[in-house]
Amino acid sequence: AVVSAGYRLAPGVGLAEQLDDLQSALELVHAKASEWGLDEKHYALSGESAGGHLTLRLAQEFPADIRKPRALIGIYGLYDIESWRQVRSLRRRAVVRLFLNTVRKGDPTEHFIARHHAHRELPWRDVPVLLLHGEADGLAPVAQSHKLAKLLRGQGVRVTLKTFPGVGHAFNYSPRGKGRRQAAEFYKTVFGFFQKHVAAQTEGAAA
Repeated sequence: AVVSAGYRLAPGVGLAEQLDDLQSALELVHAKASEWGLDEKHYALSGESAGGHLTLRLAQEFPADIRKPRALIGIYGLYDIESWRQVRSLRRRAVVRLFLNTVRKGDPTEHFIARHHAHRELPWRDVPVLLLHGEADGLAPVAQSHKLAKLLRGQGVRVTLKTFPGVGHAFNYSPRGKGRRQAAEFYKTVFGFFQKHVAAQTEGAAA
C-alpha cells in the first residue's frame, strides 16, 4: 500500500507550513489505518527532492503519539541548506537566493536555515535509512547525501548510501539509455530495502 501525501507549495506557504501539512497527513493516515486496511506497525517514510528534505524533517520532529516508521528513504534530497547556499556558480547562487526569498517568509536568512535544515540527528538510532542520489545532480549535489550519511552513522544509525554515476536529478524517471539502466537499479534497491526492513519483519522482530 502506498499513501502519497501532498502539501501546500511556495510561495503560498513556507517550509514550516509544509512540515505541518505532512505531520497532519501522517496523523490522518494513522487514524484511518484500520479503516483503510493499512498495517500501521510496518511502514516506511520516503520522499524525493524537496520531499527528501521534508521526510527527514518529519522524522526529526515526529509526533510523539504515533508509532515510529520501520525505515526512512531519502531520494536526492536537499538536506543541508547552508552548504547549498555556498555554491560557486553565480547562476546557481541566484537560484538559491530566489528559493530562500520565496520560502523564508520574512524570516532572517540565518535563522531560517538554522530552523529548517535537515542536517541534524534523528530521534531514533534503530530506524535504518536509505539515501539515493545521482552523482551528476546539478540541483541537489550528491555531497548532500554523503554529508548526511556521515552524520547519521556517527549517531549510530544504520545508513545505506547508494549513488548512481552519470545521472542527475530525477534520474529515476529517465525512459531510455544509461538513465534507464540506472533507474532500474534504483527501483531494485528501493524494493529490496523495503523487503528487508519493512515487509519481511515479523511481530517478534518488531518488538
